[in-house]
Amino acid sequence: MTNDKEFSTDRKDNMFKNIGFVIFVSVVCVCSNLSQLPLLIGSEVAKFTIITMWTLLGGVLFVIAQKNKILHSYTSFILVVSIWFGFIVAIMELLTPGLYFASSMLYPFYLSIFVFIVGYKSAVKITTESFKVVIWAYAISSAAVAISIYLIAFQFYSGLDSRAYLYASKNSVSQIIFTAVIFILIMFKPKKFVIGVGKYLVILLLVGELLLLRSRATIICIPLLLVVIILFDVRKQRIWATLALLSLLIFVLSNQTFYDLNVNSVLLGGRSIDNLNDISSGRVSMAQSFFPAFSQHIWFGSGGSKEIYIESFPLSALVQHGIIGATPLLLMAVLPLYYGIKLPAKLGKWKILLIAISATYLLNGLFEELTPFGPGVKNYMLWFLFGLLVGWNKLEKTIRRQDGNFR
Repeated sequence: MTNDKEFSTDRKDNMFKNIGFVIFVSVVCVCSNLSQLPLLIGSEVAKFTIITMWTLLGGVLFVIAQKNKILHSYTSFILVVSIWFGFIVAIMELLTPGLYFASSMLYPFYLSIFVFIVGYKSAVKITTESFKVVIWAYAISSAAVAISIYLIAFQFYSGLDSRAYLYASKNSVSQIIFTAVIFILIMFKPKKFVIGVGKYLVILLLVGELLLLRSRATIICIPLLLVVIILFDVRKQRIWATLALLSLLIFVLSNQTFYDLNVNSVLLGGRSIDNLNDISSGRVSMAQSFFPAFSQHIWFGSGGSKEIYIESFPLSALVQHGIIGATPLLLMAVLPLYYGIKLPAKLGKWKILLIAISATYLLNGLFEELTPFGPGVKNYMLWFLFGLLVGWNKLEKTIRRQDGNFR
């Protein structure tokens, strides 16, 4: 049975000892999310500011968290994978005419590794209790972005049955909002009934925003989130998730109005269900172009050729880098989910949280080129959380050896 009280990195004398650092991390997360505001999206100044803040955070950690060494079974594996991928890219750039340094995978991949290391080293400064401050900051800033998009962009929207989208950068912002939904659903456990009602009301409003944004690659992750909770959560939330999933299926299958609104208008966007390529925004054609392109460069890919663009992370990785080069990318992509499943049950909601985020991001990556590595700030919380949990696990074992008083 999962019990949140069974896993904690907090001792009474240090629960909020590093609150200044926690606030710093929270500010970095807030600014990262706010960079998706309509007024800031695409701004080079905003992009430079976010990069500077993350770099500063990493620099601070390498100074103040020297005790948390990089070497660890998982961090060592990630180091090997990163060297493997970098070596293949460099060799192919030198020996072939392919533009491997121009690969769309290169920057997001190493950026995700950097964020993982930041999370890993943050484990000695952030406790399971103080990380809730970061979670609140993430959720509130995500809600602020959702409200801003609704107020600014929705007034120009022509209707749910239109092919036009509410927001041009819908895919990135939808994933951030969806991650906030996961945080609120799994981590926020109000004791009062009224506050509990408010929690689910906020979740419904954020899900409603996702429907308006019509990022279908994110919307299809909602049922998977409920399945994860049903499979891994033994608390009452499993019951509620089961009821929610069954209610959703019943409504979709039996209610014509609900079907027209959510399937025909939102998922199909006025498109014909008979045209799969139209429904998928050209992804069927992209998938069909994969086989001819991949067959020409099976082992090392064709590099970052802009002539071939496929909105699917595994297919795009194979086309650009072939089997040899794409293998480290694919291994790295599934590593957070593998780690989450392998975590002991005593980690309770933390185990479920990592599984939920990593599993839904992988599903999203089947229909997006760079997920779970990018683009931009879309997926940073996955890698920060992954690194943090690896660090906490190591910290737990260290403290147990030192004083046997870890709880």
